[in-house]
Amino acid sequence: MAIVSVFSAWIAAVIFTETIFQSSEPLYDGVPNVENGIPGLIVAIVLGVFCLSSIRQGLVMALLAMAGIGGTIVVILGAVLGLNLGASGLKMVGAGAWRAAAAGIWAIIATVSGAIAVLGATFEARPKLMSVLKITFGIVTISVAIAVFKIANSQPTALIMPALPIAVGVAIALLSMSIYISWRCLLEDKKFTIIQEISRILFTLGGTNFGNANLENADFSQAILKSADLRHANITGTNFHLAKNLDLTRVDGTILSNPPVRDLVVSRRGVRKSYRGCNLQGANLAYADLSDADLTEANISKSLLVGAILERANLTNIQALGTNFQQAYLTAACLENWHIDAKTQLENITCEYIYLRNQQRERHPASGIFREGEFSKLFQVVVDTIDLIFRNGVDWEALIIAIKEVAAKNYTEKLTINSIENKGDGLIVVKVNVSENADKGKIHQDLQQKYQQQLKIIETRYQAELEGKQAQIEIYRQHSAEMTEITKLLAQQGLNYHHLPSRINKLIILTLGEGNFDDGFPVTALVCSHEHPLPMTFTAKLPPAPNILQLYQQWRQIYRSQNWFGRITFDTEDTMTNFSRQELNYYGDQLEINLDNWLNSIQFQPIVRELHSHLTLREQVPIILQTKDIHLQRLPWHLWDFFRHYRQAEIALSTIGERAGKLQFTRHQTRILTILGNSTGIDVEADRQVLEKLPECETVFLVEPTIQELHQQLWDEQGWDIFCFSGHSSSQIDGSTGKMLINQTKLLGIKELKHALTKAIERGLQLAIFNSCDGLGLAKELADLHIPQMIVMREPVPDKVAQEFLKNFLTTFSRGESLYTAVRQARERLEAWEDEFPYATWLPILFQNSAEVGMSWGKLLPDK
Repeated sequence: MAIVSVFSAWIAAVIFTETIFQSSEPLYDGVPNVENGIPGLIVAIVLGVFCLSSIRQGLVMALLAMAGIGGTIVVILGAVLGLNLGASGLKMVGAGAWRAAAAGIWAIIATVSGAIAVLGATFEARPKLMSVLKITFGIVTISVAIAVFKIANSQPTALIMPALPIAVGVAIALLSMSIYISWRCLLEDKKFTIIQEISRILFTLGGTNFGNANLENADFSQAILKSADLRHANITGTNFHLAKNLDLTRVDGTILSNPPVRDLVVSRRGVRKSYRGCNLQGANLAYADLSDADLTEANISKSLLVGAILERANLTNIQALGTNFQQAYLTAACLENWHIDAKTQLENITCEYIYLRNQQRERHPASGIFREGEFSKLFQVVVDTIDLIFRNGVDWEALIIAIKEVAAKNYTEKLTINSIENKGDGLIVVKVNVSENADKGKIHQDLQQKYQQQLKIIETRYQAELEGKQAQIEIYRQHSAEMTEITKLLAQQGLNYHHLPSRINKLIILTLGEGNFDDGFPVTALVCSHEHPLPMTFTAKLPPAPNILQLYQQWRQIYRSQNWFGRITFDTEDTMTNFSRQELNYYGDQLEINLDNWLNSIQFQPIVRELHSHLTLREQVPIILQTKDIHLQRLPWHLWDFFRHYRQAEIALSTIGERAGKLQFTRHQTRILTILGNSTGIDVEADRQVLEKLPECETVFLVEPTIQELHQQLWDEQGWDIFCFSGHSSSQIDGSTGKMLINQTKLLGIKELKHALTKAIERGLQLAIFNSCDGLGLAKELADLHIPQMIVMREPVPDKVAQEFLKNFLTTFSRGESLYTAVRQARERLEAWEDEFPYATWLPILFQNSAEVGMSWGKLLPDK
């Protein structure tokens, strides 16, 4: 190749030099011979274009540029000289074109052959490279001498000396081009891909041929693969770690044809490198270091990443089907929209946390770290599922019955709901787990048929039960629509059940839909846990129970007639009549019995059974009751015998459709704003003493403040964590509004503090405590501002009961117990006062924004 290159450069130099000097013969009276200069001009331009284009755009583009520009010059000169000199002008242009074409062809041959020669010598060994360069230098010298001799025979003696440097310069320029191109080929410059391919073809002649071979899981670590042919071979799992000369191997039709991928497979070091969109399918990257690497939209399916370091790597939109991640390190990696399947192996992964969105957004878990094995459980995909598609909502009762009947029909099948996905535009996909060898087609068909049959049965039954009350059918239909809205909420915003304190693993949300005590309420239960990426969903119904509402109203009237209250300001109901303690106890007992029977009714058992199957007796379980019905909110739900079995569970109220506000923290200690309102007839100083003893917090007291003073504190730029009101308050009978007496004369509602409270919530206000009477109206208005948590009293509260509850709650809460545990323990400790103040344990109730569940004293601030 070196000899061919030098010989070609010599010919090109001879053509160029001879053409130039032929154009130097003078015309008449010493005027230069312009006509003879035309061929030399064309040759010079063609060779110049070739060299410049090769450097900037590569050989292929240089060839096209040389042909295009050379052809254009020939056409223009031919037209000009043809008009002025006639046939002689055209003859000169034609001669120049032929010489230019010949010089260009030989220049290409010289450059390509020289580049291949240098590449070959470089790949073989450095001594051979020096030998080639020595031979090249000798041949260049001889070639230049021959070129000068040939020119001397055809030109005057005076032109020999100028010819020498021109010939040498042209030859050396073309050979320098060869060296430059070979250097760019070593860097795998895509502009010279054709040279690289020609070199590989020549260098692999006679080498080992693995073309189309099955090399799956073969071991080529540290092997010398010079001159091998791996075209279209199956290299899934093949070990190329530290293999040598892989860049001299023909690898067309494999992932190794991409230089960055080839380097990664060999070195297994990709720290902070970009492999965006690369095809790494089947690559063996065991124990590779890919820290901070960008693998966005890459395909690593069936790749071996055992023990690989992927910390802080960007795996957005990555294809990882069947990929082996066992023992890999994934802490702080971004897994936004990554695609895995049941064959993706996630066992024994080391991962403290990940991000679900790019640029380190949506940390998961939101606080703390994954426990051992938790990551694998969260992301492992179950393959054996059937997709049931619903386009106009789902009747969950019909679906559950259909699943049970089909499972009973196929004795070997255990059918369970795997997940519920909202695809938008009313489309819901329910995935049902089946066994590995199940006849999925038949089971899918049976489920569809049974579902349609149950739809008709249920509709007929409800038509008969409701005796033509079409409005009630619409209520039932709305229940299905509510499930769609719940699923949409989970998909778009999500319940922050991952924010639960570490000791709380599950969260239950009971949603009571539109209904009444005469016709019943549809109920949806969501069971959220750290163990499942999607909540489990169950449905049932609470049957008609008008006696419960009647009993509660009787009990409430008698309760409010007692004279032990101190923290109520006014009452909007009719004048009360005194009743005996026996009557109060009678209606209280009857209400407890009927409420418990209602919650243990057959229609509600599907939810009860599922709750028992998914909970353990010692688990701390928040149960959030979502309803807009004020009568349901007033009921003493803690009397349900469920809470007698699950001693660590606690009930909280929530309105349907709440959304969490954005919390921004700038504080370094817990801050409490306490309002000590009108103290007529009560002892608010007892509340003050409790608050002053709290550890690690700053408490500001406003004693009977003006509305302006209260506004000023709520707007404090440092913000507040807890707002506490002690004094007199009351609510409207429908629970729509409430007011508190902040001083001797001012009754203040939430509406009058709307902007100030909204700003306080934005700055991190998480808990409001209204240690005052009848606070459901206050809670309703404040919930509309999306505060995370509130504690209020359902009914008028005796002063001593209020003091004891606040003391016990804050003592337990500040010790580190969860909010739910602290509320339950403080409420149950009021039992000691029920001989003097009956039904004290019925009064405190937690209000919870369902999108912001989870709170403890130690986590009021994120930097704690």
